[in-house]
Amino acid sequence: MSGYLQGMNLIWNSTSSITVNPGIALDTTGNFNIYINSPVTITPSNIDTGSIAATSIYAVYALGKDNGATTSSVVFSLGTLTPAVPSGFETYRRIGWLFTDGSSNFIQFTQSGSQNEKTYAWASPYTFLTAGSATSYTTLGISNPGTLNTVPIDRICAVNVKATYTPALTNNQYSVVAFTPTSGFFPTGLGDFQNVPDVNYFTTYDSFSSSDPQVSYAVQSGDSLTLQLIGFQDLL
Repeated sequence: MSGYLQGMNLIWNSTSSITVNPGIALDTTGNFNIYINSPVTITPSNIDTGSIAATSIYAVYALGKDNGATTSSVVFSLGTLTPAVPSGFETYRRIGWLFTDGSSNFIQFTQSGSQNEKTYAWASPYTFLTAGSATSYTTLGISNPGTLNTVPIDRICAVNVKATYTPALTNNQYSVVAFTPTSGFFPTGLGDFQNVPDVNYFTTYDSFSSSDPQVSYAVQSGDSLTLQLIGFQDLL
């Protein structure tokens, strides 16, 4: 999506409540403004159609009018590009995401950033590699449909990762890259002390070469690497 967006940040309140702050945004056609003049609360009843489902990703949309009126509303939808627009509204703009767990509750997150570039962080990260020990590059899918924290791959630009690295030897190195190297070694970080876990945070721009974002990793002999998805960067 393109066009300006000011405000409209999402704030997680509870497993059944999210607040949308006031703001203004250009709709998806680029022809109409959408206004939220006071905070709006999202509950499970704000779904655009049907009932809220477990372990799902929903796009959050601000709704507006095409006649210049400042009347607005908010819905969330399984449609990542277009919601089912309720009667009385004509325009819409995606302003974020929300996620449900196995009990159809809203998963806790924070959304930060300004205008149409937002960063998401989950309160509980998603582990996609545990004690990895591959010494040659091995490809990993970052998102895993069916888990709690699936990445909405069609809209993100980068993912934020926590790496916990335990080197077998001091100054050993590990590598996490957004492609699959055919030769060479591209260090991402190193271990300061033998057999002592070292924690690093980094952002990777994935290759989008398949249905899931992917990275490749490698460590040195005897090392251990755990990778956790802690959030992602979103272009609205």
